[in-house]
Amino acid sequence: MTYASAGPTIEAFHRSRAAARALVGPIFGGRKTGAYVEILGRVDAHKAQRSWRWAIVAPSFDDIEASILSGWHKIVPAAQGKFRSEGVPQHYLPMRDYDGIQRGELDVRFYGLDRPDHRRKFASLEVTGVLLVNARELDEQVFDDGLDMTGTYPSGLEGGPLWSGLVACSRMPHPGHWLLRRPEDPGDLVLFKQPGGRSPAAENLANLPAGFYDKQAARYKSPDRVRSDIDAEPRTSAAETAQEATRARVRESFEEFVRLAMPDLYPARHHRLLMEKLAKVERGEISRLMLFLPPGAAKSSYGTMLFPAWYMGRHPTAPIICEIWSPHRSTAIVSVSASPPIRALPDAGRTIAAASISRSAWTGV
Repeated sequence: MTYASAGPTIEAFHRSRAAARALVGPIFGGRKTGAYVEILGRVDAHKAQRSWRWAIVAPSFDDIEASILSGWHKIVPAAQGKFRSEGVPQHYLPMRDYDGIQRGELDVRFYGLDRPDHRRKFASLEVTGVLLVNARELDEQVFDDGLDMTGTYPSGLEGGPLWSGLVACSRMPHPGHWLLRRPEDPGDLVLFKQPGGRSPAAENLANLPAGFYDKQAARYKSPDRVRSDIDAEPRTSAAETAQEATRARVRESFEEFVRLAMPDLYPARHHRLLMEKLAKVERGEISRLMLFLPPGAAKSSYGTMLFPAWYMGRHPTAPIICEIWSPHRSTAIVSVSASPPIRALPDAGRTIAAASISRSAWTGV
């Protein structure tokens, strides 16, 4: 296909050599197409590297099925190379020289982090590059994990990669989101922000109907949504500001998570000691913890239900083994994570990735 970038912002995004880059802007800004082309562009620019593996990561498998695969296949048809849709979708593309001789391979895999098997496989993946799609719905730990795994494929024994990196694309996130914070602190992400859709400098207008953004703004009832999705500016309402403060507290404190997830639970002194020890487990200060308490002391509430849910919120790609005596308790973590106060938090408090995992995905041992 013939590709022309949607505007100067995406052009600058393509030219950047930063190890981690993010592209944010209004709806239908052409960011995902630009990100897919970025994958192919990096491969083409480093022809001496024979093996490439990219992970395209989304908050849910519905995102993969609804738009990501179709968008990718507009760039690279499914009939080109070998495409497999079962399990983790994978597109294997042989790379050939002009004389038709294969010189290498590009392996692209698609992960929806609401699927336990996808999270498990992504956590152990060796990759050249990672693309985070709809990144405003992904937890910061996914960014950290993705950054850590880039450059691990091909291995050093095979000469290692000539280029590696992480790219992300998203609509404008909420205030305080890692996409907006990481460029400043700790400065390990370069942010490219497209102009708003109603701006004179709006991008991708050539691919949209006349007056598209004005019509969309008129349809939205929420001024905050117009501000973020149309004008590409962080939301500023008092409700959004208060919610971000709650996100930050829940992200950092197990005790705050417990207070939000189970507001009717009133921790006693021994419960506070439990929370303190469990928080140290998450921080790596305690590697083995055993709890011996009498029946009814809330061991299961804190240790089996609440802590794994909070831990997975902070480490969305980490696998957890929860061994319990009753199969029906295997749904407890899902119940906590799907509770209304937790679902109201788009990233920090929404544990188990998108907090929409089917109960049947859990097995009691």
